[in-house]
Amino acid sequence: MKKNIFILILCLFSIEYSLCTCVFKLKLTDASKHKANEIVVLNFQNMLPDFMNDSIAIYSFHPQGPTNAMIVLNRNEHWHTFAWMNPDKDTVELLVNFENKNTQIKNPKEWDIVFNTYNQLFNTHDIFKADQYAEKYIEKNKDSYFSLWLINHGVAFHNKPLKRKLFEMLDDKLKGYPEYTAIETDLKMRNIPQVGQAFKEFKLSDIDELAFESSAITDKIIILHFWTNSCKACLKSINDLVQFQMNLDTSQVKLISICFDTNREDWQNAKTSQKIKWTNLWQANGVYCDLCLHYDLTVMPLFVVFDRDKKLQSVIEGDALNQLKIEIMKF
Repeated sequence: MKKNIFILILCLFSIEYSLCTCVFKLKLTDASKHKANEIVVLNFQNMLPDFMNDSIAIYSFHPQGPTNAMIVLNRNEHWHTFAWMNPDKDTVELLVNFENKNTQIKNPKEWDIVFNTYNQLFNTHDIFKADQYAEKYIEKNKDSYFSLWLINHGVAFHNKPLKRKLFEMLDDKLKGYPEYTAIETDLKMRNIPQVGQAFKEFKLSDIDELAFESSAITDKIIILHFWTNSCKACLKSINDLVQFQMNLDTSQVKLISICFDTNREDWQNAKTSQKIKWTNLWQANGVYCDLCLHYDLTVMPLFVVFDRDKKLQSVIEGDALNQLKIEIMKF
């Protein structure tokens, strides 16, 4: 009986070593039923193939670190699988049998085995056993990026004491990863903003590096606008806000934009930043700064509206300028 199998080959590297060009090959033995262009590989920025025909596709990409690639095999049937790009191996071969609808990694490493076992337990809703299984791995591999990844992607999701225990086990060398900061933030318990909550005063500097103190604002409606140049929706909202601010009664309403770009100079020089003619501020530490945690910033752009007594009235997520206009009309 003829079997439909394709092979994925991924060139991998350790995050501690130099960046490499990784090659991904997708190969089908029966192009009459399955075509290479029907397969979708997620997690990478540049997914245009270097070469493709009915039975083969070849990709090149530059991953920034160890990661878990998701491969969508059949979009209509929601059939997908994963291939770990581990630091401890040079290539990955993922064999996919379309006839039997199963996948198998050739010569799997420990990361692959642990991930697949954990995933199976989690998907069968045996979360307690899944957490137990992951806990044993983390206890033995406290300096492994994969341990950090497990905690950040589901382990002890409903068990904060266990999550804290596992997180505190991790080696200090993992502190440089954004996942570490994300978990640390989650364990600190973000503040959930409530209507009537008092305004959190702050001191920041504007695009010309002049000091700005929010305490100087009195008897005005205040709109805090959180954004970043790396967010497409944010960039669109800036264009809309330019027109919005031109028609705003600035004697009654104070609009403050706070950007979280990684680098202050990049923010100052960005074309979008130059469009902002109202109060334009920059905040260090990105989405994990005090203001972001205080207003539970998880979506950008984010608008937080306060009344004249500096009491919170509403939090508006996303590019929702019409909703913002309606909110202002209430005052």
